[in-house]
Amino acid sequence: MRIIRRPSIPIKLIKPADHGIMSSLSDGDMSRPSRKGSMYPTEKVSAAIKCIIGPRKSSEIRMERSIGFLGCLSFIMGTIIGSGIFISPGGILQNTNNIWAAMIVWAMAGMISLAGGLVLIELSTVIPVSGGEYTYILAAFGGIPAFLTVWSYLMLIRPSSMGVLVLTTAVNIIEPIAKEIGVDPGDISIKLATKLLTIFLLCVIAFMNCVSVRLATYFQVICTAGKLGGLVVIIISGIYNLSTGHDKNLRVGFENATTNVGKLANALYVGLWAYDGWDQLNLVTEEIVNPYRNLPWAICVGMPFITIIYMLTNIAFLTRVDIPEFSHASVALLYGDRSLGVMSFLMPLAVILSCLGAANGTLFSAARMTLVAARNGHLPDVVSFVDVNQGTPTPAIIIMVSITTAMVLMLDIEGLIDFLSYIVWIAYGGTAITHIVFRCRRPAAPRPFKTPIAVSLILVLAAIFLTIATVVLDPRLEYLYAVAFTTSGLLLYFPFVYFELRIPGMESATKFLQLTLRVTPPAIDKSLLEDIDAAGTTWSTPSASRSRLTTAAANSEITRFEDNEDPSLLKITLTHQEDK
Repeated sequence: MRIIRRPSIPIKLIKPADHGIMSSLSDGDMSRPSRKGSMYPTEKVSAAIKCIIGPRKSSEIRMERSIGFLGCLSFIMGTIIGSGIFISPGGILQNTNNIWAAMIVWAMAGMISLAGGLVLIELSTVIPVSGGEYTYILAAFGGIPAFLTVWSYLMLIRPSSMGVLVLTTAVNIIEPIAKEIGVDPGDISIKLATKLLTIFLLCVIAFMNCVSVRLATYFQVICTAGKLGGLVVIIISGIYNLSTGHDKNLRVGFENATTNVGKLANALYVGLWAYDGWDQLNLVTEEIVNPYRNLPWAICVGMPFITIIYMLTNIAFLTRVDIPEFSHASVALLYGDRSLGVMSFLMPLAVILSCLGAANGTLFSAARMTLVAARNGHLPDVVSFVDVNQGTPTPAIIIMVSITTAMVLMLDIEGLIDFLSYIVWIAYGGTAITHIVFRCRRPAAPRPFKTPIAVSLILVLAAIFLTIATVVLDPRLEYLYAVAFTTSGLLLYFPFVYFELRIPGMESATKFLQLTLRVTPPAIDKSLLEDIDAAGTTWSTPSASRSRLTTAAANSEITRFEDNEDPSLLKITLTHQEDK
């Protein structure tokens, strides 16, 4: 009688290949990446692994294109409409000192954000790969700028953005309870409860994103519908208030409007923070159904709609909230108490849905940028892996939530916003420059959507103004901290990426995490490679002997079959041990 034991899992690591799909763009004599075999692991999962992870619906492990137009619109609107509309009105009004000047700032911020979205639409047609700003900067300028971009996004921009959103949610849940039980919201126990609730909510959002892309998308649609419903209630009640004579705050001209450039720059910063998120869809390009149609439509419909909603909401607030009271952190709650009566409970609910939806969208997209950076060799290989059953980037999600949790424990909302606001516009400016670069390098590349160069120039000028004017006219240590932290990424880039220094134990850690989290490198649609070919884009590494910019397949370092001589075809191999 022959007994078959549970399969053992000897995993040998192989050196990554020297070229990949997302390496630096070169116009020199670098050779094109080899197309021998598959650029990503598309082999069937072996029968033995099914003993551990169970049966699979498909023979390939991939991140599916499951986000349609409604999902795209929900992500772009749901991510942008977060805590900004409820926190930013006071900051803009304080800096402009006039309601109509504040309205102009809101409109300008919306136009600049729309310009950024239009630039990214064209870039997504030339480089139809997920990763957003990181991907485009990598293609145009090479490894170092791209690594610093993903470093700042991973360690500063996205964690601080998520922290603000979830912390705002927790505050709006805990503070009303504290007032009901007669406890001062500033009490240390309330602050601790707020932090703990923030961490719990982060874990819930992470769980949804790990379980299913569709679940995260459905949650985004629900949150978007809820927050839009709340804003519609505010706007309708504002129209009613105007019809009943509550318009004294609007009967002013441009008296006392500030002319200080520094204050105007700060006001624009605050406004642009409320619109932040217009780049989210480009981070998940590979998961969008028909991205050449759905991505442009989502941005072109969503951005103007959001701008109109924001301006109407501010006018509604002014019908029942006096200008000095706009400094109140929860202006929406104040408006709800005065204008909605028994329906005032809708305001905290709208704030909660707004923040949770925006946090969900931020995590969803930020995890994809992290995954793309890892499959290009800029982060540990295991970060580029996806769940074998759901195709979700579990390691990337866990890393992003862990960093956000640490940031929430160390900083408050104001501190998080200070870190977020400055450095992000350096990345946006660099992305606008890549648009100009590709127009010069690849003028004949197919562009289903073409954005005028003037739009990129507007975005570049806005980025220069925001990054220089604020430092010169309103110098603050937070800006220095953000820049210093971003450039500190070079201390990791050169030893671990450029010189390929290997940390002892990383191979064992990769094996352990792969088996614990049940993750593997994802497959890629062949149509993606065809789109890159059609664009006439040449992908190669700046130094084939030293660079680790590789595809997910080459960079996965998962074993291949012993009799497989093609190193680009990689997958998990499991060996049966039999006793007779």
